[in-house]
Amino acid sequence: MNSSKAVPQRDVMKPDSRVSARRGWRVYACVLGLLITTLAGIIFGQHLLARPDLSGFEPAELGRLESAMWRSYYEGRWFRLGAQTLEAACGQYRFSWWDGARIATHAALSGAHFRTRTDDPRCLPVFGAEFRLGFDAPYSFRMNKPMVLSTGEWVLPVTHATEPIRGWFAGPKQLQGVGISTDDGTTWNEGLLLDERSNVSYPDGVQDKDGLIWITYDRDRGGDGEILLAKFREEDVAAGKNASSAVTLRQVINKLDKLKLVPSGWDPVLAGDEVMGRLVGVSAPQVKGAHDAEFVIVGDRAFIVAVANDVQASENPAWPFIYVSMAIVNLKTLSVSRDGKVWERKYRFETPKSFQYPTFHEHEGVIWLVVTQGDKDSSRKERIMFGKLEDVGQFEPQAGKARIVWPAPPPEEPAVMKAGVKLFADREYVIEEVPDAVRELPFLRTSIEKLNVEVTKPGTLYALTPSIRPKAASQEEALKKAGFTKMEVLETQLFAGEINRVCLWRKEVKAGEQLQLKKMVLLIMGTGSEVKLYTPAPAQAWNTNDGEKLYNGIVLPKAGETRGHPKAPG
Repeated sequence: MNSSKAVPQRDVMKPDSRVSARRGWRVYACVLGLLITTLAGIIFGQHLLARPDLSGFEPAELGRLESAMWRSYYEGRWFRLGAQTLEAACGQYRFSWWDGARIATHAALSGAHFRTRTDDPRCLPVFGAEFRLGFDAPYSFRMNKPMVLSTGEWVLPVTHATEPIRGWFAGPKQLQGVGISTDDGTTWNEGLLLDERSNVSYPDGVQDKDGLIWITYDRDRGGDGEILLAKFREEDVAAGKNASSAVTLRQVINKLDKLKLVPSGWDPVLAGDEVMGRLVGVSAPQVKGAHDAEFVIVGDRAFIVAVANDVQASENPAWPFIYVSMAIVNLKTLSVSRDGKVWERKYRFETPKSFQYPTFHEHEGVIWLVVTQGDKDSSRKERIMFGKLEDVGQFEPQAGKARIVWPAPPPEEPAVMKAGVKLFADREYVIEEVPDAVRELPFLRTSIEKLNVEVTKPGTLYALTPSIRPKAASQEEALKKAGFTKMEVLETQLFAGEINRVCLWRKEVKAGEQLQLKKMVLLIMGTGSEVKLYTPAPAQAWNTNDGEKLYNGIVLPKAGETRGHPKAPG
């Protein structure tokens, strides 16, 4: 019996198999190289054929992309930002794929760098020397960014006015214009008036490749709500008139689409008069003050509850004579909104009597109204009135009807320190007690909330403010800072409520002195003194400015100061 060792089996590649493998890899390499070369050729060819167009975009799609790019930037999604930039560059501005990829890469890397390294100088803008930009129109008050034209000259859209400017908007006398500068913004010509109508603002513009200048601005935001376009050339601005025959002004390109809720010619005041004419009193004859009515309707009865008293007008929960009343009314004998966003006035209740705290309820197709009313002034609370407002959704005919003609209001009672006299212009509180030192002296009746006054005659000025205690609107510290001295007199109950017990302060004031105090201070004029509400001086015209201080505290340079103006060319 023959025996032999087992020989391990090995795979042995024959020479022709190795040759076949090498040939296979070469084929793969050739195919891959061919694909890369083809792709590179396509990219290169597309790059040569691409014709970028920065004005050929689709506005709605580009707006969507820009919003998405900003969202990606603030969320730190840099790959998504790059992809969106690539889509905008190639799909909207028609850059080649190669340039689009480069733009997208730079955008994503720059965004990531700036978002995390805001102190890097490369992330900060570089500013030139500051200089004053003055447009020589009367009362120019809002200038948008200048445009540098293809000729190197500057065009500046500006909103100006024919009256002094005391706030952000000039009011009904603001105009729209554009001026031109040939010395880098140092001086400007009179310019071209684009729109002489009122309530225009926020001009902005560009110059196209043919030299035509396009300006957009808005007009009458609270009314017509128009966006307008003006077109002209550089020579028109220089001449101040249509010198090129290319001027187009006041072209409406967009307008608010307002929902009309009331009929044309509808008079809300007349409608309010009609409603007030059918209100009936539901307070008892002995009631002197009423407030805060509410009601419900059950069947054909309205049940009306209100706070009332039989002593005096107005209300105060601390009064011991306050009570709650209820009236029952037999209904048989006796600003509209469609979507909650757009409103128009349907009723306006104009009356010298008070008309406060209205409550409405609908019952069987009729809207009923209950309201607090008083006779003496717009905040008086004396009785509760009830009546029909309207049949739901209907407009009563107004032909042949006229508004209520109210008698002239009686003159306001003198502001003198004695019991029963009204204290504030915007509250019904009356004086209860008076310190002897100021009895029968005149005081300044203003808002309870704050006062801003100017001393017109020197002399002794008194002030009453609550003593320091919880919830009291005391201004003792403010009076000390203003130079007042506390007098050694007992506290006085100026009007109802423990927090309204006051102390008396005194100061010798000079003419021209200004006092600004918060709630609650009452100023009383003693020997010689006289004060009035402070009225700021009117703003100066721009070309007469001489170091004027603006409403926001900024002091303008004096006329003629340059503050580093760049030198004019040449």
